[in-house]
Amino acid sequence: MKCAIMQPTFLPWSGYFNLMASVDVFVFLDDAQFQKGSWHNRNRIPLNGKPHWL
Repeated sequence: MKCAIMQPTFLPWSGYFNLMASVDVFVFLDDAQFQKGSWHNRNRIPLNGKPHWL
């Protein structure tokens, strides 16, 4: 049996869904300590051909 544990993210990346599909059990670790300024609470998207942070 395969199990994966990940923290929820603001906008999940495509690999997040691939990971979910590749395991038998997927656990959202939603009670982990929040890290201010980490990539877990922000995302970079292309806007007019330039990267912008959300």
